[in-house]
Amino acid sequence: VNSLQETAYLLLRDSNPKDMANLVIQICGCDPKALVNATTAILEMVAATYDGVLPSGIDLNLGCPQECASRDNFGAFLVERNEDGAVDCIGAMRDAIDKYMYCVVGDDNRNEYAQRPRPRLSAKMRLLEHTHDSIAFAKRLQDAGCDCVAVHCRKRSDKHDGMADWKAGAAIVAALDVPVVLNGGIGNVNEARRVMELTKCHAVMVARGYLENHGLLFPPSRSSTTTTAAVAAAAAAVARSLTDPRDGSRLKRPPTNHRHHHHNQRRL
Repeated sequence: VNSLQETAYLLLRDSNPKDMANLVIQICGCDPKALVNATTAILEMVAATYDGVLPSGIDLNLGCPQECASRDNFGAFLVERNEDGAVDCIGAMRDAIDKYMYCVVGDDNRNEYAQRPRPRLSAKMRLLEHTHDSIAFAKRLQDAGCDCVAVHCRKRSDKHDGMADWKAGAAIVAALDVPVVLNGGIGNVNEARRVMELTKCHAVMVARGYLENHGLLFPPSRSSTTTTAAVAAAAAAVARSLTDPRDGSRLKRPPTNHRHHHHNQRRL
């Protein structure tokens, strides 16, 4: 598992209780036992911190193409090296979520267990060498217990370059019974709508485009402030208003590295 302590810090310091019910927490790893422990620890930690409120879901990273994923055998490398192992990880996380929910409710309240919303289990994968391979693996994730599957419609070797293969994405959507979320180079609301119409996916995921300028993901009626400067000013205003969810105190501002700051400005 990649830094459970870091995950704990982000959950406890950078999360708002009002957002927790909509939050999906992604973890990574290659050992089913370690992922069971991580899944259970996250549920216990969140419930204890936010008065029993649980995150909307927990996701397993099966799509990271970076060197750290190769070194530690997670993400897209785990799928390519040990597809059975990746499926086992999902099955173990499914069991961990179900066991936690059952233990919280207890043997005498099975109706409540059946009715109480449980965190959804998902996995984010990349396309494999052939579309039929991608479909077969996505189905295995579904059968192992995924409530939904997210697909970055590029291969591991592509990383973030090139056009996403929406035709392959559409084939996966059509083949699965659970909701499918597609990802890959979406930068504005019109592109998001086009992908959803083209592929019939249930939702889209936006990463780099959102980080560059999240204002471009708003509907036209709300996109009047989409310049980088306007978005940065809005984000700074929100940051200044944040408080520690545990005691209501203001979050401390981290020290500024001016050289790094100016470098980021040039990149923007």
